[in-house]
Amino acid sequence: MHKPFKACARPGCPEVTTDRQSGYCPRCKQKMARKYDNDRASSNQRGYDYMWQAARAHYLKSYAKGLCEDCYEKGELKAAQQVHHIVPIAEDKTKRLEYNNMRALCRECHDAAHRGTKDSME
Repeated sequence: MHKPFKACARPGCPEVTTDRQSGYCPRCKQKMARKYDNDRASSNQRGYDYMWQAARAHYLKSYAKGLCEDCYEKGELKAAQQVHHIVPIAEDKTKRLEYNNMRALCRECHDAAHRGTKDSME
């Protein structure tokens, strides 16, 4: 069954979309993502500098043994690609290099962790 079309959420855009989540047509969605990337501070400015890269690599290898901690707790073995800050850097920069503030996660679990953080903040 096809999703019904609706007008793009960007004022003045004549296109239609079936994307209920963003509300934007594909072209406007791409423009919005590009604007977000251009307006965003660099990774170094956000606290992801050389010291973070070294701490991240050490945590993944030594503490998590390369496994997603959330999947492991569910009895699954899945490689971790990302390290999640339990307390976000934006909330407390002093905890950005503390191992007890890190979780090694696969992409799916990391995305879910951020969705949970956003949902709980709204």
